[in-house]
Amino acid sequence: MSNEPVDKSKILGEYREYDEPWIEPFESWLEFLTDPNNLRPGLKSLDVYFGHFRTTFIKATFSDTQPSLCSLEIDLFDFIDVDPLPLFVDAKASDGLKSWIYNLFQHSELEELIIPFKISKLPDLFDKLPKLKSVNLSGSNLDNLPPSFYRLPVLEKLGTSFSGLTDLPPEIANLPLRSLSFGQSISSQVLAGFTELTSLNCNHSQYVVPQEIGQLINLRSLTLSSVTNASDSLLKLEKLETLNLRTHKSASFGFSDLAGALPKLKELKTNNAAAFADVLGNFKNLEILDIDGGQPESVIPKLQQSLALLHSLKRARLERVGLTDMDWCVSLTNLEFLGLGDNAIKAVPQSLANLQKLDAILLSNNPISTFPELLPMPSVTFIDLQGTKIPIDEDGSTDIQPIPEELAKLKQAFPNVEYLRGMGGPVRYK
Repeated sequence: MSNEPVDKSKILGEYREYDEPWIEPFESWLEFLTDPNNLRPGLKSLDVYFGHFRTTFIKATFSDTQPSLCSLEIDLFDFIDVDPLPLFVDAKASDGLKSWIYNLFQHSELEELIIPFKISKLPDLFDKLPKLKSVNLSGSNLDNLPPSFYRLPVLEKLGTSFSGLTDLPPEIANLPLRSLSFGQSISSQVLAGFTELTSLNCNHSQYVVPQEIGQLINLRSLTLSSVTNASDSLLKLEKLETLNLRTHKSASFGFSDLAGALPKLKELKTNNAAAFADVLGNFKNLEILDIDGGQPESVIPKLQQSLALLHSLKRARLERVGLTDMDWCVSLTNLEFLGLGDNAIKAVPQSLANLQKLDAILLSNNPISTFPELLPMPSVTFIDLQGTKIPIDEDGSTDIQPIPEELAKLKQAFPNVEYLRGMGGPVRYK
């Protein structure tokens, strides 16, 4: 394949996607796409992929009325093992920045930037980008942001996770943020000021959730990683719909049984069921529950008791938790997905047939030795029984099958199954 330069102007005018087999032209594409002289109003969006695996790319959209970018996204995956600084730094420039970085600030219609800047600073020119609404700097090496950044008048979404920034200064409170994703230090007083936030994602290592989080009264989505401690103030977020809380291995906190806590919560993901054992049953509108990881044996009875109260639940994935039975789920008639792999469940109750909306049942790696005779469950299309103790037919056939009696039970109970995974892999079913 030739490594001759392509006609970028033609590609920009005619293509929505272009595959560039060589990594080397990456910088030349950046310079081309950020030069306003190469643009015109109404251009199609363009995605340029580099290399055979398309993991490094530039994605750009353009204004309908101006020769300007509307959004620019860069992914440097193929440069992970190669120093990417040459793409950003120009030793000939007086302040060490590439021309394409300066070009960015000529695009007055820019609304979104997703760029892992591999430099320590940016020019103080953000006043030239009055329409910037979304900035994601995750993976950047920036150690600070210029003063003009904190004057952006309509910036609603900011991501600074896994970047070189060590803290978020008080000036960040000047931004009209609705969504914030960060891993840096931020004072609890500054955080409390973001009362208009609807989405918050904290990737801070060993995070102590401040009491002030309860003041973020408009939060609808909250993700917290490596939490070491949190108080009941988190349960006061009355508009919260999605909560993803991952605790540090040293965490030992729990939430109180507050009636009416998180009344609008629809989705909960956590690795620490013990923290929610006393409050889980209050989440009457919960539709999606995802718990993984071993829980203290003393918590399991309370957890199963609380689970039985979640009558709005549609998807339950509880893997490696330590559950001992399935009786808690038989009254949850809205369930569509039930994932209980890697637990200590020994028997499937006959009342499982109550769940007439169920589509998928995953029971892999449980010590289940037989299936009961169930009333038909025609909605079920997927079953995983791999690693159970259901006896198999050892007659030497190519496919490892449940013995005929067990297979007959499965066929009667689940007449419309499209995929059945048995002890040794997929099983002939029909």
